[in-house]
Amino acid sequence: MTRVPALVSIAAMALLGALRRGFGLIGMAVLTRLLTPSEVGAYAFAQSAGQTFVGLMRLGALQGLHVALSRRSEDDRAEIGDLIGGGLTLVAGIALVGCVGMLALADPIAHRLFGAPELAPVMAAAAVFFAGQFLSRGVYVVYAGLDQFVAYTRWATWVGAATLGTTVAGAVLVGVEGAIWGLALGTLAGVPILAVGLDPVLRQARLRPRICLRRDHLRQIFSIGLPFYGAGIFMVPAVFASQGAVSRFGGVSDLADLRIILALMALVQLVPQAVSGPVISLLSRREGGQAGAGRAAAFVHMKWLWIVALMGCSVLAGAWPVAVTLFFGPGYPNAVLLGPLALVCFIPTIVGTALSAGLLVGGRTRPMLAVGFVEGAIMAGMAFVLVPRAGLAGFLVAQGAASTAALLAWLAVLAAQTGTTPWRRWMGPLGAGTLLFGGTVVLHLNSAAQGGPEGQALLWLPLVMGVLSICALAEDERCWLRARIRMVVARLRRRGGVIS
Repeated sequence: MTRVPALVSIAAMALLGALRRGFGLIGMAVLTRLLTPSEVGAYAFAQSAGQTFVGLMRLGALQGLHVALSRRSEDDRAEIGDLIGGGLTLVAGIALVGCVGMLALADPIAHRLFGAPELAPVMAAAAVFFAGQFLSRGVYVVYAGLDQFVAYTRWATWVGAATLGTTVAGAVLVGVEGAIWGLALGTLAGVPILAVGLDPVLRQARLRPRICLRRDHLRQIFSIGLPFYGAGIFMVPAVFASQGAVSRFGGVSDLADLRIILALMALVQLVPQAVSGPVISLLSRREGGQAGAGRAAAFVHMKWLWIVALMGCSVLAGAWPVAVTLFFGPGYPNAVLLGPLALVCFIPTIVGTALSAGLLVGGRTRPMLAVGFVEGAIMAGMAFVLVPRAGLAGFLVAQGAASTAALLAWLAVLAAQTGTTPWRRWMGPLGAGTLLFGGTVVLHLNSAAQGGPEGQALLWLPLVMGVLSICALAEDERCWLRARIRMVVARLRRRGGVIS
């Protein structure tokens, strides 16, 4: 197997992430103009239910298989082939069990959790969507474990475009049911497309997957992935139950506001999600070469993700009202108002992915069980108190508080595992930037509630966050950044001279 440079893999996944966000925004923009807010809420429920069951049913198999494949020597082809075949067989079995479980729980979830009996029939399409999502992620893990992110990007782009087409076509022809089933069937149809693209990759690497569920392979996968999964086993149902409270106290239309907020926030997730797969592969190789090296590098990854989160969220906060109205129309004022708050609450989630990646590649993930329990308890407890009083805003605050607590706990655990202090000098300016961002958003919401000018202070945030981010960089990093800026300016000048 030929290893692809990490920067090339990151660039490929960044391109795929940008295309997926584009497809998602186009799809939601079309649906919000074809469907009523309640129908958009039903569509959002189908997506949320499918994604929630992906989180509940993954059992750490996906992450464990990814790390296990990345740690393998390229010369051990027979073992890798058996691991791929056994892993995919395991993923298929979990997907089948998950579908049956979703169908069995359709009525309790719709009636009791969300307080909307009309959502019960939607669970059938949500189960199909779950199966497509889960199986697609299983195939992705094989691409990722073999460092074939470029090949995955090529095929996943076609799948994303096709799913967008089936969703929009279903909405135009049938309405909300057509949109939901178009999403579900389009996602499921993407699985064989990704498998077709994987075949030449396996042949080039001279790998022969076999359906071989060996006990040692299961032990490898679950010893790494199961404790990591345990961190989410508490948070995933807590978030889903909190969404149910949002529906009960605010109506299904509030789920539409939440989906719109998540669709725009996906723009900020572009870089973190693009780098997550390549970074896990890179850190796993470092950890395999020298124990502790991958976990130590997670702190550097954390700093850059924090900078990206501050810059991206601050830019999007200022543009939020225009973006919501432009993409989704004027019928969602609650999404316009609460978007900046959601961005602040989302920053700890982005930053925490670096620390969770470090714990994952180190293989010592058992402390994450306790962290996950605390995170889920905070989410459920705060949502129980805040959602009946503040609706969707209470949900967002509860999620932000839970992810902040998890971030601090992960930081302490990773520092203990690497034998270092959890504090880094660069955390000062970035922490100050996060607090300043949060305070500015609170003032913005208070001004909007009193009928004052909205969003004036938000427009200055990108400049302030840029200054604080530069303060967080080390001297060699600032030198590298200045050199890159000079190089770009020189190229622009040369091009301007040629044009003139």
